[in-house]
Amino acid sequence: MGAELQVLAEVLKMKKLFTAGCWLLLTVIITVLATGCSQRENPAMPETYPEGMVLVATHHYPNLEFLEDETRAAFSSRRVSAYVPRGYKLDVVGQRYPVLYLLPGYDGEPSFYYSHGNENYYQAASIAKVADRLIATGEIKPLIIIMPDASTPFGGSFYCNSTLEGPWENMMIDSLIAYIDRTYLTIAGKDSRAISGHSSGGYGAIRLAMKYPDMFNSVSCIDAPLAFTGNGAFGGITELFDDYLNESGITDIPSFYDADTLGFRAQPYKMLMYSMAGSFSPSGVMDPSTAFGKLRIDLPFDYEGNLISTTWDKWLAEDLYSWLDNSTYVDNLSGQHIYFETSDHDMNLFNEQTLLFQEKLTANGISFTSAQFEGYTGYEARSRSFLNDRIEFLLKFHNQYLEDRFEEWENRHSGN
Repeated sequence: MGAELQVLAEVLKMKKLFTAGCWLLLTVIITVLATGCSQRENPAMPETYPEGMVLVATHHYPNLEFLEDETRAAFSSRRVSAYVPRGYKLDVVGQRYPVLYLLPGYDGEPSFYYSHGNENYYQAASIAKVADRLIATGEIKPLIIIMPDASTPFGGSFYCNSTLEGPWENMMIDSLIAYIDRTYLTIAGKDSRAISGHSSGGYGAIRLAMKYPDMFNSVSCIDAPLAFTGNGAFGGITELFDDYLNESGITDIPSFYDADTLGFRAQPYKMLMYSMAGSFSPSGVMDPSTAFGKLRIDLPFDYEGNLISTTWDKWLAEDLYSWLDNSTYVDNLSGQHIYFETSDHDMNLFNEQTLLFQEKLTANGISFTSAQFEGYTGYEARSRSFLNDRIEFLLKFHNQYLEDRFEEWENRHSGN
């Protein structure tokens, strides 16, 4: 009986916090209206709301095979970060939560979403803080957000099955989801499960939704590489080949084969090219005579940026834009709730690819919701800043479709 009273007290406390949060939101809206339409500056630090937690666990993926040498370690055990809302520990009453799988981009790090070190505002605008605010103000239902570590020796995964970097597609569908449903208080099932991601994580989200329509009820992505060839003249992956060569100082054949992973994370075009090659065109052959030869990847271009069609064709086989020519994938997406966020600036032109993908969805009669963010003076729509400003709209979208059991839970404990 004492435990039940303790739970009831906690619930009443949460309701009071919710009510206070609603009045606080109303006060903020009135204040904004009163200030008029002056030029927007970086947002002020948001108010404090009841806080959830980001729990970090380790999951062992079975049957992972990696090539063994001094440059690659086995990544069979990976961190999995999970945002859980305030009140999560009240599991004694059987409360369970819908789940959003939020896939990291090509650096593979889930901390991108929840642990920003770039000034105080970014920490306050992390996924946990945004979710805390939206839950406290009643704009979204409490949910669990899963952010897997998808880092690879070349940056991050594109969530396909690779003989070099591991079977990430199978790992997600066959292993991770089952682990999450065993470990956390989830509502296991399609109707309470969504998937999203940024950059290559967005690619992975759309890819998995296209292949496994029975796993997720909604999918979204933010500035993702969804149309590798662009519109034929602009926005394609091939435009980035020269960026890689210039960034790495490659001017001849020797410098092409001297390229390695040194300074990797300070060279974003190298990270992107190697990540895509590790996912889509692993060579399976090591040539120890050169630094590049030890990487066991093939690039779809030579030292002058000329296309190598045999390798490029392997990349095109993984191009989701072309997958929309397949009626099975069209049918799979037709039953999904889909949302896109794009910026007006992406260094890789992934925003343009996302827009092209949307056009082809429309041509195939597939409906979706989309929004474009153009930033503002002193705050361009780039990566972190763009994500921080727009992640709440992504959460609000999925909130419309994720089924929960909170009404049943509330009725059971209010005597209805």
